[in-house]
Amino acid sequence: MVMRKQTMRASLLVLALGTACSRKVEEPDPVPRTSASGSATLAGSSDPPLTPKERKEISYRLHNEACEAPVKHINAINGRKETDPAVIDTLSLCLARGNVAWSRCVMASKTNADISACSSRFLLDSPR
Repeated sequence: MVMRKQTMRASLLVLALGTACSRKVEEPDPVPRTSASGSATLAGSSDPPLTPKERKEISYRLHNEACEAPVKHINAINGRKETDPAVIDTLSLCLARGNVAWSRCVMASKTNADISACSSRFLLDSPR
Protein backbone atom coordinates (compact mmCIF):
# COMPACT_ATOMS: atom_id res chain seq x y z
CA MET A 1 0.00 0.00 0.00
CA VAL A 2 2.81 2.39 0.92
CA MET A 3 4.65 1.48 -2.26
CA ARG A 4 1.52 2.17 -4.30
CA LYS A 5 1.12 5.65 -2.74
CA GLN A 6 4.78 6.48 -3.41
CA THR A 7 4.45 5.34 -7.01
CA MET A 8 1.30 7.41 -7.45
CA ARG A 9 2.98 10.47 -5.91
CA ALA A 10 6.02 10.03 -8.10
CA SER A 11 3.82 9.69 -11.19
CA LEU A 12 1.87 12.82 -10.31
CA LEU A 13 5.10 14.71 -9.65
CA VAL A 14 6.56 13.67 -13.01
CA LEU A 15 3.31 14.58 -14.73
CA ALA A 16 3.19 17.98 -13.03
CA LEU A 17 6.85 18.74 -13.79
CA GLY A 18 6.49 17.58 -17.38
CA THR A 19 3.46 19.80 -17.90
CA ALA A 20 5.15 22.79 -16.29
CA CYS A 21 8.33 22.36 -18.31
CA SER A 22 6.59 21.87 -21.62
CA ARG A 23 4.71 25.16 -21.51
CA LYS A 24 5.99 27.59 -24.05
CA VAL A 25 5.99 31.16 -22.84
CA GLU A 26 5.86 33.63 -25.68
CA GLU A 27 7.48 36.93 -24.86
CA PRO A 28 6.47 40.02 -26.78
CA ASP A 29 8.86 41.19 -29.46
CA PRO A 30 10.74 44.21 -28.05
CA VAL A 31 10.99 45.81 -31.52
CA PRO A 32 7.86 45.65 -33.65
CA ARG A 33 8.68 43.95 -36.93
CA THR A 34 5.90 45.59 -38.91
CA SER A 35 5.00 49.18 -39.45
CA ALA A 36 1.50 50.60 -39.06
CA SER A 37 0.79 49.88 -42.72
CA GLY A 38 1.53 46.18 -42.17
CA SER A 39 4.58 45.96 -44.39
CA ALA A 40 7.32 43.49 -43.59
CA THR A 41 9.94 46.09 -42.77
CA LEU A 42 11.03 47.22 -39.34
CA ALA A 43 9.30 50.23 -37.92
CA GLY A 44 11.21 53.31 -39.00
CA SER A 45 13.28 51.40 -41.55
CA SER A 46 13.98 53.03 -44.90
CA ASP A 47 14.08 49.67 -46.71
CA PRO A 48 11.22 48.96 -49.07
CA PRO A 49 8.88 46.11 -48.12
CA LEU A 50 10.05 42.62 -48.99
CA THR A 51 8.78 41.18 -52.24
CA PRO A 52 6.98 37.84 -52.10
CA LYS A 53 10.06 36.21 -53.67
CA GLU A 54 12.39 37.73 -51.04
CA ARG A 55 10.05 36.73 -48.24
CA LYS A 56 10.14 33.14 -49.52
CA GLU A 57 13.91 33.12 -50.06
CA ILE A 58 14.58 34.35 -46.52
CA SER A 59 13.16 31.07 -45.23
CA TYR A 60 15.60 29.00 -47.32
CA ARG A 61 18.78 28.55 -45.30
CA LEU A 62 22.20 28.24 -46.93
CA HIS A 63 24.27 25.15 -46.35
CA ASN A 64 27.91 25.58 -45.36
CA GLU A 65 29.36 25.41 -48.88
CA ALA A 66 26.84 27.94 -50.20
CA CYS A 67 28.26 30.60 -47.85
CA GLU A 68 31.62 30.47 -49.64
CA ALA A 69 30.52 32.16 -52.89
CA PRO A 70 29.12 35.36 -51.32
CA VAL A 71 32.15 35.64 -49.02
CA LYS A 72 34.54 35.22 -51.96
CA HIS A 73 32.55 37.88 -53.85
CA ILE A 74 32.90 40.28 -50.91
CA ASN A 75 36.67 39.70 -50.92
CA ALA A 76 36.80 40.29 -54.69
CA ILE A 77 34.91 43.59 -54.38
CA ASN A 78 37.46 44.71 -51.78
CA GLY A 79 40.44 43.64 -53.92
CA ARG A 80 41.49 40.79 -51.60
CA LYS A 81 42.31 37.15 -52.28
CA GLU A 82 39.25 34.86 -52.35
CA THR A 83 40.29 33.18 -49.11
CA ASP A 84 41.31 36.31 -47.20
CA PRO A 85 40.32 35.89 -43.52
CA ALA A 86 39.17 39.53 -43.26
CA VAL A 87 35.56 38.45 -43.76
CA ILE A 88 35.51 35.71 -41.13
CA ASP A 89 32.76 37.54 -39.22
CA THR A 90 30.61 37.66 -42.35
CA LEU A 91 31.25 33.96 -42.94
CA SER A 92 30.23 33.19 -39.35
CA LEU A 93 27.05 35.23 -39.74
CA CYS A 94 26.28 33.47 -43.01
CA LEU A 95 26.76 30.06 -41.40
CA ALA A 96 24.44 31.04 -38.56
CA ARG A 97 21.72 32.99 -40.42
CA GLY A 98 22.54 32.87 -44.13
CA ASN A 99 19.62 32.63 -46.52
CA VAL A 100 19.07 32.58 -50.28
CA ALA A 101 17.78 36.17 -50.41
CA TRP A 102 20.97 37.48 -48.77
CA SER A 103 23.21 35.39 -51.02
CA ARG A 104 21.42 36.54 -54.19
CA CYS A 105 21.61 40.18 -53.05
CA VAL A 106 25.33 39.99 -52.20
CA MET A 107 26.20 38.28 -55.47
CA ALA A 108 24.48 41.12 -57.37
CA SER A 109 26.27 43.80 -55.31
CA LYS A 110 28.97 46.01 -56.79
CA THR A 111 30.00 48.05 -53.71
CA ASN A 112 30.48 47.66 -49.97
CA ALA A 113 27.43 49.87 -49.39
CA ASP A 114 25.31 47.43 -51.41
CA ILE A 115 26.66 44.51 -49.38
CA SER A 116 25.95 46.29 -46.11
CA ALA A 117 22.39 46.99 -47.26
CA CYS A 118 21.93 43.30 -48.14
CA SER A 119 23.23 42.21 -44.75
CA SER A 120 21.07 44.61 -42.77
CA ARG A 121 18.00 43.77 -44.86
CA PHE A 122 18.27 39.98 -45.04
CA LEU A 123 20.52 38.87 -42.17
CA LEU A 124 20.43 41.28 -39.26
CA ASP A 125 16.85 42.58 -39.31
CA SER A 126 15.12 39.94 -41.39
CA PRO A 127 11.59 39.18 -40.23
CA ARG A 128 11.26 35.56 -39.19
